[in-house]
Amino acid sequence: MRLDDRRYPPTRFARFVVDGDKCNACQKCVETCPGQLLEMAGELPVNKHDTGKSALGCIGCKNCYAVCPESAIDIRGFYQVEGGFYQTQLRSPALPNPFGEPESPAFEALEPRLTPVEKVIYTRRSNRLYKKKKVPEELLRRVVEAGRFAPSQGNSQPWSFVVISDRDLIDRIGAECARRVAPVSKLYLESGDKKRSVFKTLAVNALARLTPNNFDQRLAHGIDTVVSGEKWDMFLHAPTLILVLGDKRSIGDPLIDAVLAAHNMVLTAHSLGLGTCYVGFVKMLNTLPELRRELGIVWPYKVMTSIAIGFPRTRTDKAVARERPKVTWFPADRSGPRQE
Repeated sequence: MRLDDRRYPPTRFARFVVDGDKCNACQKCVETCPGQLLEMAGELPVNKHDTGKSALGCIGCKNCYAVCPESAIDIRGFYQVEGGFYQTQLRSPALPNPFGEPESPAFEALEPRLTPVEKVIYTRRSNRLYKKKKVPEELLRRVVEAGRFAPSQGNSQPWSFVVISDRDLIDRIGAECARRVAPVSKLYLESGDKKRSVFKTLAVNALARLTPNNFDQRLAHGIDTVVSGEKWDMFLHAPTLILVLGDKRSIGDPLIDAVLAAHNMVLTAHSLGLGTCYVGFVKMLNTLPELRRELGIVWPYKVMTSIAIGFPRTRTDKAVARERPKVTWFPADRSGPRQE
């Protein structure tokens, strides 16, 4: 295993392909890319990785594909780290196939057979393009109420929510959290002289082992987008932000319960015609005591995640291919195990 596996492991990226005859140069794909990997070259969007401007390539999230109003974009292949500590195990992404047909059908053919809940689950996409229109409080209350009825370990119900529609306050939270995460991007991406570059590679190498969730190359580039993107806002210019808190004393893992509540809210929001996006960088609030006090976040609660929420500026929800899970079956007739 090479030392630089931590900074730039051997990776096969998805391919961003655009049909020039269909593209109307609306730039929605450029605006929505979470890694800001796309830019306009004349009348067509291009991937910065393909032109040598970004070490990170397409991670295959398909947000650009979902928002394209002309169906001009195709994402081929998928993100695959081929070796090293962060080696991934993706094999064969596919469209929804809940009825186990030999091949995944077109979603339009499948949709009439689905329940309303299934439709929301299969079509929900993270939304990064919001209208300035405020979300009425009655809709926000419906969203929060759905979170209240999530399951929890031991019926502990360890969550609390902070709903913020004050745009100045949202901006201040974003700026303070961005300052807190900036050092990770600098450590990972800025090389400097040879001696410093070697030191940084060794540091990332060690930190990847100690805190693996914080040193994946995708996270470093995501932080760079938040910190360096001139037009990029941590909370995506959404009119409302919901902070999801968890009681640190709760049974088992309060993070699990808090996120169950959060996803109840996300699915409900999309069923109501709203768009949402999880923003995990908000956890830096836990290191900002003064701002935390201003928000009324006191012990035993800590910030677990946040949800940007608002009216989508364009179509976002759309079924896309996702990796088939590894499933091992142990049937009642004891014919197992059977692996898929």
